[in-house]
Amino acid sequence: MRVPLAGTVAVGVICALAAAGLTYAVVRDDTDGSPPAHRAAAPVALTGVLRNSSGKPLVAAGLRLMAADSAAKVGEEFPIVGLASTLTDAAGRFTIRQPMSVSIIRKLAARNGGWVNFDVDINVGGHFMPWSVPRKIDGQRWLADEDTPAVLEPETITFKALR
Repeated sequence: MRVPLAGTVAVGVICALAAAGLTYAVVRDDTDGSPPAHRAAAPVALTGVLRNSSGKPLVAAGLRLMAADSAAKVGEEFPIVGLASTLTDAAGRFTIRQPMSVSIIRKLAARNGGWVNFDVDINVGGHFMPWSVPRKIDGQRWLADEDTPAVLEPETITFKALR
C-alpha cells in the first residue's frame, strides 16, 4: 500500500480496496491546480449540513471530495484523487465547489453517462466517516439527480465515526 502525498483518505474506501486485493495511491492532493479564485467560482458539487447523532451541528468539521478510478484490476494500484474540500460553519453548514476540468472527473463522467460517484471523506476531530454521493455533469453545473442542480438539493449528513 503506498500513499505518496499526505492527507486523509476515506477509511471505508481503503478497507474495501484491501478486501478486494487492491492497493491505492493518492495521486493528487488538489483540484486542478487552478488559483483559489477559480475554485471559488466553480459549480457547487455538494452542499448541506453535518450533524451529530443528537442532531446538533458539527462545527469546523472537514469534508473532502475524492474520486477513484475503479477500473483497476486485482493486484493493480487503485488511484484515488483528492479534490475540493471545506470546513463546516457554526451551524454545521458546508458547500464544496468542484471544477469539472479535473482529468479524472472527465474520465469517470465519460465512462458513466455524465455521472461521477464521489467519495466524501468526513473528519471530525480526527474521527472519520466515509460517505458517497453521485453527481452528474450538466453543462457548467452539477446535478444531484437527472433534473435538480446540486446547489438546490442540500444534504443532511449524520456523522457516525468508524471504529
